[in-house]
Amino acid sequence: MSIIKPHTSNRFVAFLTALFLVFLTAGVVYSREYRAFADSRHETERLQKELVILEARHVDLADTVFQAADPTILETTAAASGLSIERRPAYLSLGVTP
Repeated sequence: MSIIKPHTSNRFVAFLTALFLVFLTAGVVYSREYRAFADSRHETERLQKELVILEARHVDLADTVFQAADPTILETTAAASGLSIERRPAYLSLGVTP
């Protein structure tokens, strides 16, 4: 003859089910967080490479601007266009009208 205790075995199964669900939830959360971290790391590397390219473009553009604003080039361009240099321009006064 055997004695069946259904109430005690159900508690153990419920405990194992809850433990399994906790581990499953933790695994899903860990997997998503790891993927988000990996994605952000790859995005950071991509942005660093893009930053290097943009810095190189900035240097090239600044060099072009400074070459175009070279006083000797501006003077030769002005002389070729028939312009003359004003030593005391009237439009640069301090608000005093003559």
